[in-house]
Amino acid sequence: MFKLIFRRLLALIIFSSISLPFFSQNLQGTLGSQITIPPNYFGFNGANVVRAGNPSYNTPWLIDSIGLFGPEIIRYPAGVPSGFWDWQKGTLYQNPPGGILLPREYDGYVFKTNTLDMYKSMVDLLGLTPLQNINVLCSDPYYETARLYYSRGINLPVKYIEFGNELYDDEYPQYLQKWPTANDYIDDMNNFASVLRSFPGNNEFKIAAVGAVNRLGLEPAESRRNTWTSIITSNISADIDAITLHCYIGTGLDEDVALSLSNLPQVLSTPFKRMDDLSNVELAQLRTAGKEAWITEYNVFDKKHCIHSTWAQGLMAASMTLSFLNDSTIKLINFHSMVADGVWGSIFKDSSDLDISTFYNGVTCTTNPPQAKPQQRSGCGNAMLLVGQALKGSTSVRKISLTNNPVLYDVYNSIHGWQFDGPIATQGIFLNLSGTNRTVVINQADWDLSGYKFEQISVGPGGLWR
Repeated sequence: MFKLIFRRLLALIIFSSISLPFFSQNLQGTLGSQITIPPNYFGFNGANVVRAGNPSYNTPWLIDSIGLFGPEIIRYPAGVPSGFWDWQKGTLYQNPPGGILLPREYDGYVFKTNTLDMYKSMVDLLGLTPLQNINVLCSDPYYETARLYYSRGINLPVKYIEFGNELYDDEYPQYLQKWPTANDYIDDMNNFASVLRSFPGNNEFKIAAVGAVNRLGLEPAESRRNTWTSIITSNISADIDAITLHCYIGTGLDEDVALSLSNLPQVLSTPFKRMDDLSNVELAQLRTAGKEAWITEYNVFDKKHCIHSTWAQGLMAASMTLSFLNDSTIKLINFHSMVADGVWGSIFKDSSDLDISTFYNGVTCTTNPPQAKPQQRSGCGNAMLLVGQALKGSTSVRKISLTNNPVLYDVYNSIHGWQFDGPIATQGIFLNLSGTNRTVVINQADWDLSGYKFEQISVGPGGLWR
């Protein structure tokens, strides 16, 4: 019987059998049943690389930096731009076909070229699987089929295809113009998929239609967003294999309650609550329809509380990622995002990226933020690095159950552990969200960790919020 001691607060620890010996004792705990990790499971949303001033898919330092996370899949192009994307030019239409106008928010933005050939550079160098978000808003299935044939022509595998991005969002009049209702959208996508499938070679990839995570309590129950997934799952055709969901969580605090150490347990429990809600509502709808779930964007999103760019956000991001493993309906996940400022970026692009004051609405956070270190990892980046490395090459995972696990908040535990196994290595991750030193005891018979090395990341001199 051996002990693992969490010597610092709010720690994320990874154990790996492929490193040189450092920690020569064993963990002890009860390993749960084996869960299969789907192939091409973890990766990134390719947001922001389409904008001038940011690195591109073929920028060497970005490729090197992202490769350290162990991604297996990468999304192109990301977000709203995908609905206005001309794949031949590798940028947005200046005058989109079909009478669709560019979003007003793009006034003044300069978008640079990011072609499929440039995308292929990252795919090839990192051995990634492509996830292409094709233009269903102002393009047509024939032009997008040409895109797929071009991809094959340059040896860019065609494995996963998305039919748009957040098209339930009624703040974009373009979406309402094209598809006034969710029924209009899914009828159109069923036809779009049928045309794609009619061409030789187009039955070898998977297609996903857009789904929505509900905002009950924030929007009326009958709103476009809150009824979207139910309508999609009730009318989706056999030509479409999956439904995409974007999962963003807030702190769970009321707007007039400031973020503090005293309410941190509630905040750190929100990833687990979100996963419970997701499994009981949207994922249940997908299971009934017999469709896969692709989480093509996820992170923390809270404009009323100073959570972004903090280590607390990193712990929440890691908790979300690991919680997704609990539901086998989820077949792939893309963290948002690769390179950006302190709101969502895993890697900083310039020294001003911690100045995110304009993101918040009605609250003042750090008035004199420190300078970020370009090409270095954020709090989210440091947490996701360990999670990504554990997932890389792993084919199965087991949850580690701990007796007398202290409650974090409500019904959620404060210490979480997972064992990852694959043909090359067995690894483990523990999250200590308790705020106090803890000891974990592991049976050697369950898991012999002799010769393992461990790495721990925890609160540093900057405190929890930095």
